[in-house]
Amino acid sequence: MGMKHLFVAAALLGLAGCLKGMSPATPGGGDSAGKDPFGTNMADAPVHAFPGTIVGKPACNERSYARVDAKGAAFKVQISVDKGCIMVGGLRDDGGQSAFGVEVCADKPDGPHVLEMPAEAGRPMLTVNETGVCGGSTATLELL
Repeated sequence: MGMKHLFVAAALLGLAGCLKGMSPATPGGGDSAGKDPFGTNMADAPVHAFPGTIVGKPACNERSYARVDAKGAAFKVQISVDKGCIMVGGLRDDGGQSAFGVEVCADKPDGPHVLEMPAEAGRPMLTVNETGVCGGSTATLELL
């Protein structure tokens, strides 16, 4: 076996070891304590207790996702942002729209800004994203 073949074999074994150490994401996200409060897709959306508060930096002009363990109850989301603007919307557990989006901007504090989520089976999701010129806004979502 030539040197080239040994190098390829070693690279493949190394890659297999790296892949074995990686664990797939758990659908539904699981407990959100100490983790990023938002997932990059619906399957990775962390689950948040209700009532409670979600604080974090949403993605820039892309949706971030968070599930709410509301146990079928209707709830409200009071929204605030430290700088810039964010958009918050609501989805059913299956990903269908359940509440129209609310845009909140730090320079327009004409609130309170509230998203009303209807009673839903399963764990509804919130979609959050920073809009416009992104500057690392921090969103605060109070689940009431």
